[in-house]
Amino acid sequence: MILVRGYSKIRQDWRVEFLCGGRAESAGRQDAALIAQLAATIKCAPAELSASVDRLLREREAATRRVKSLLPKVAVADAAALLAAPRAAAAPNPLRVVTQVSEGAESEYLQLLATALVRAEM
Repeated sequence: MILVRGYSKIRQDWRVEFLCGGRAESAGRQDAALIAQLAATIKCAPAELSASVDRLLREREAATRRVKSLLPKVAVADAAALLAAPRAAAAPNPLRVVTQVSEGAESEYLQLLATALVRAEM
């Protein structure tokens, strides 16, 4: 048995791995086990693995686009809620102090929230 696997483009060169005999059989078993494990994780037939991965990648890209479009709207709504809270009441001078603990918030969201707080009119 001769097995050619693991071809991938590395910079300008191609890497090709040739295996034969027991090493080829062992590598084939490992590849088959990996394919079975991935198919079980994705819950599809091994023959449908490529199509399922493509579908999952498309779904992830669509979800990422949705999050990027909704994140500014959420930040504006959160800023309005923070400014409407009694603890954010305006002092006699134009100074506003808003405090909130945001654990696990992404930096992109925090930047959008800060911008929305600054732009909001009291």
